[in-house]
Amino acid sequence: MSADPWSQRVMVGIAARGLWATENGGTSWQQLGTGSGSATIVHRANSIVYDADNANRFWESGIWTFGSGGVYTTTNRGSTFTAIGTLFHNDYISVDMHDPARQTLLVSGHEAPQTVNRSLDGGATWTNVGANLPANTNHSSYVLALDADSYLVGVCGYLNATCGVFRTHDAGASWTAASATLAPNGAPLWHSSGKIYWPEGNGISVSSDLGVTWQVAGTNVRHPVELPDGRILAVGNSTLMVSSNGLNWTQVGGTLPFSPWGMTYSAWTKTAYIWRFDCGNGAVPVGANSIYKAGFDYQQ
Repeated sequence: MSADPWSQRVMVGIAARGLWATENGGTSWQQLGTGSGSATIVHRANSIVYDADNANRFWESGIWTFGSGGVYTTTNRGSTFTAIGTLFHNDYISVDMHDPARQTLLVSGHEAPQTVNRSLDGGATWTNVGANLPANTNHSSYVLALDADSYLVGVCGYLNATCGVFRTHDAGASWTAASATLAPNGAPLWHSSGKIYWPEGNGISVSSDLGVTWQVAGTNVRHPVELPDGRILAVGNSTLMVSSNGLNWTQVGGTLPFSPWGMTYSAWTKTAYIWRFDCGNGAVPVGANSIYKAGFDYQQ
C-alpha cells in the first residue's frame, strides 16, 4: 500500500489482480492499468517509487507470477503501464533522482543473494552488479541509489549467511560492508535531512553520512515514513509512534486493531493507513478488514 505524495490518492497492490487506487479514502476503488495498450500487472506488488519532479510518473516492482514482468513504469498516473526490461520476481526498486532523465535504476531480486540489477538506460537493459557482493551474503532485498555510482543494499534473510548493509562508490564494481551487525528487514527511508533510516531487527538504525556508519535510532518501531514537518511516523508494538529525531518516540492514538504488515501516510488527507498481509494469490476477494485508517493531523 502506498500514499501518493502528489495527491490524495492511495494505491494498493493485490496479488494476481494488479494495482488499485482510491481518491476518497477507500469509499471506492478503481483498477489502474486499464488504458488502451497497457501492460497487465499480475505479480504481487512489493514497492512503488514516485518521480520527485513528475506527478504523473512512478515505478513499481513485484514478485511471483513467473513469465510476467517484474518492473513497470507509468507516465500517466497509472492509466497505462509499460514493462521495463525482462526482469521478474523482484523485491524493491530505487531510482537515481539526481539525474533528470532517470536513467539509473536499481532492482533487487526476491529471496536472492548477490542480486542487485542495475540499469543505466532507464530500464532497457540490466546488469547484475550484485554479483560482486562478498560471498556468503544473505538475500540482497533492499536497494537504494544515492547517485549514479553510489548505492546501498540491505542484505538479510533466512539463509545461514551474512546480514548487513553494503555500499559501493564505483557503480557496483566493488562493495564494502558499512555494517555487519544490521539485519535489514524493510526498505530504507531517505529522509529530507539527508539521514537514512533503515528498519532492521526489532527497530530502526540511522546513518548521518550516507551509509558509512550506523547507530540505533529506535527499538520496537518499524515501517518509518516521513511526515511533512520532518518528523517520523512508525509502527510500534501496539500503537503508532512519532519522533522528531529518530531517537525519542511518543505514542500516537490508541491501540492498533492488529499488528500491521505495513503503514503509509497521506499528507493530503492527514490520514494513516495500516494493512494486513495474507500471502494470497488473488483467488479470493480481499477481506473487508484488510485495511484500516485513522486521522492524524501532523500539524496539531
